[in-house]
Amino acid sequence: MKKLMIAAAVAATAGIAGAIESANVVGYQNNGLVNDTLNWLCHSFKSIDGRLWTLADLNPSDDFSASSLQFLSATGSTKKFKLPNGDEVYGEFEYWREDEIDDGDLPDGATATTGWYLWGEDGKLYLMSNTQIPEGGMFAINALDGDEATIGGAGQVDAEDTDLTLVNDTLNWYGNCTPVAITLADLIPSDDFSASSLQFLSATGSTKKFTLPNSDLVYGEFEYWREDEIDAGDLPDGATATTGWYLWGEDGKLYLMNTTPIPAGAGFGINALDGDEAYLTVPSAL
Repeated sequence: MKKLMIAAAVAATAGIAGAIESANVVGYQNNGLVNDTLNWLCHSFKSIDGRLWTLADLNPSDDFSASSLQFLSATGSTKKFKLPNGDEVYGEFEYWREDEIDDGDLPDGATATTGWYLWGEDGKLYLMSNTQIPEGGMFAINALDGDEATIGGAGQVDAEDTDLTLVNDTLNWYGNCTPVAITLADLIPSDDFSASSLQFLSATGSTKKFTLPNSDLVYGEFEYWREDEIDAGDLPDGATATTGWYLWGEDGKLYLMNTTPIPAGAGFGINALDGDEAYLTVPSAL
């Protein structure tokens, strides 16, 4: 379940071109969570004041309970964070409501408030609601319980395209960081993007079955091929080589899959096998 509302505040006297250029487009997105699994999400807005989202900008529903959050980075799902006391810890962010917090679990001088916390090595809960969510960055919500729980937030649509820098020899976890659906064709690789593949993340894992243009169903990863890299003998009858994202069919042929949709907030992993300094560009919704 995903609900999305967008509104544009535009001067009534502006022309169409001027309206688009001066639009202050804001919206609200709400993501339904699947219980007992990791839910892979990607934020779709900047905050209203133009800064990056923080954990404080994520709004859990009333029945969001016993759930934790972890970030996905290029090298995995565990990341070291610096606590307000200066300690560096590995951990998952936990959402605590004010009335759930024992004052004895807080560091000296802190008062209970609803938000996202990490446990320190001293056994204390540290408020981390100001932790930034990188643009295009993925995070995972572990919905341990809380049927029908959701999480979402309001923000401003980024007027600039987003460049997603890739780390070689690993999966780089990103997502469609816009509030609108795009397609694979909308992802623009840099010139040095080479020998790389893409897979989607769903609530239940990273492998998904896709329907080819010949109606075959296949599991696989999308591969980016430039026109001059394609052997015409690897294409199905009647197809011509064109730059884009492909899947191999069971018949050993390459099928162009540029029209595959990437929903708003959907996550994907890019395996950058080589190509130092390579990146993907996600177009702005404006």
